[in-house]
Amino acid sequence: MRKTLLILVLSAIAIIVGCTIENPSKAPDPLTGAPAPKYIPDPAITSVSNTVAGVASAIAPVNPWAGVTDYLLKSAFGVLGLVAGYVAQKRNTQAAQADATQKQSLLTTVIRGVEDAGTAAAAVKTSIQTRATAAGLQPQLDAMVQKWT
Repeated sequence: MRKTLLILVLSAIAIIVGCTIENPSKAPDPLTGAPAPKYIPDPAITSVSNTVAGVASAIAPVNPWAGVTDYLLKSAFGVLGLVAGYVAQKRNTQAAQADATQKQSLLTTVIRGVEDAGTAAAAVKTSIQTRATAAGLQPQLDAMVQKWT
């Protein structure tokens, strides 16, 4: 019984570790327009769940604990689905934070480079200021330039 429990626990851990995949669809949500998440729960979880449920149904006539087994399997895969969703959400948050950090570093580098160019970058500064004003971002741009220079 202990070996069986150990095998089940190790199998669950192995599945949980690989329970998310990179989202193959990069298209935004058609209803909300929200960008597609970078990571999603692995669709193979549903496939494995259906296979296991099919095997459990096939052996139900000879399994004296078929009713309990069915509930346990459904519960286990339900929990696995919740864990996979949580892990995917966590990975999406980490990816978004890394992306924001990279963008901030890039913006800081560009601002410092333009400021370091001095009078040679006057035309570039004017162009950036014109675009920022047109987009309504002039106050934010001024704050960033003051912060990083």
